Amino acid sequence: MKKILTILVLSLITHNISYAQLPDGSIAPDFTLTDLDGVTHNLYDYFNDGYTVFIDFSAVWCGPCWGYHTSGALEDLYINHGPAGYPNVSANTTDDVMVIFIEGDGNSEDCLRNISCPTTTHGDWVSGTPYPIICTDGTVNTASVTSAYQIGFWPTVYMICPDKLTTEIGTSSDPYSLANVCAPPAWECTGTACIDVGSGNGTFFSLGECANNCQIAETWNCIGGFDGDPNQGKCVDPGDGTGNHTDESVCEQTCITNSYNCVDASGNIVSIGSGTGVACVNPGDESGTYATLVGCQSLCGVSESWNCNDGFCEEPGDGSGTYANLQSCISANCSPPTEIMQQINYLNIQIYPNPVKDILNIKGDYSSLEIYNLYGELVLTSNAKRNINTESLSNGIYLVKIKDDKAFSISKIIISK
Repeated sequence: MKKILTILVLSLITHNISYAQLPDGSIAPDFTLTDLDGVTHNLYDYFNDGYTVFIDFSAVWCGPCWGYHTSGALEDLYINHGPAGYPNVSANTTDDVMVIFIEGDGNSEDCLRNISCPTTTHGDWVSGTPYPIICTDGTVNTASVTSAYQIGFWPTVYMICPDKLTTEIGTSSDPYSLANVCAPPAWECTGTACIDVGSGNGTFFSLGECANNCQIAETWNCIGGFDGDPNQGKCVDPGDGTGNHTDESVCEQTCITNSYNCVDASGNIVSIGSGTGVACVNPGDESGTYATLVGCQSLCGVSESWNCNDGFCEEPGDGSGTYANLQSCISANCSPPTEIMQQINYLNIQIYPNPVKDILNIKGDYSSLEIYNLYGELVLTSNAKRNINTESLSNGIYLVKIKDDKAFSISKIIISK
């Protein structure tokens, strides 16, 4: 009796206390997990196919989890609305939902099957369950997905729309009725490209879903103009048919990676430490020693300097500029460099403010973010979030690379505190 009471008290505490979880509207972290039948599930693949995904994070010892699991709510959801052709899904399915159960507390398959379990399990969670069950005991999958989804109480049930935005829905008896909050489709296939035609006007929920269902020819863009970007000077397929080149080799012939040499007053290349370097120049043929102008200047002994030309700040490369740093140039009512004002945006991403002080806001659908300094060094990474804390970054210019599984966006920001 004492053991049973302890379990009941623990279950009630776990169920009722308010803990942190992913805030509604967060972008769902991607995962690839293998279920008990050996089938692999990639979350973003379901979004790219237009499905709304319901994920039940439960623990075998949790009473409320067992109660919801045996209520039949998610069973009915999967059978009547799950992916057409999937095991146990009705032939009359609406084909717009996926359901996944994750035992997120690291307990074994034996615990799920109620065979042998070192902790308490409420029964056989597997028999009769029509949708995939995923175990996180470390044998095949780890409990890192639990951390990624900030699970603080059991059960936590997320509804994730095709645009990857999450909502914690509790133990709803009719979860399908909640799916109407998902944004209507906004992407359309023109036959040669995928375009955003506005919410409710399209056929597909995401660029990925459109690209998967539309016969898009390979096209290529040259990434140029962003000094220090690891992809600068490379040809990339945007994945939506909108590239400037239909032949990758033609793109590569005209796509040049920035590089710089330290030169003396006569224009001759000099070695670092010679004391004769007066400027850093781009030879225009990828033969330079240094990947970034700032990196070359630092080693060549040339001071950073800026001029305001035609209303835009420019770096002469030889230390002769009027302003000692970019911020001083901008403070003199001169606009940031034209290349900083540009961006490569294959994701329809918006970032603001720019310049940024401590928090960079990101509007749009993506999976991960990387920030590089102008030496090409990776200085900050993050999973998808609406707000990125940049307090750790010093004042200066940075490159922001935002990615999902199909495309990417590249922008430059200025940190100014």
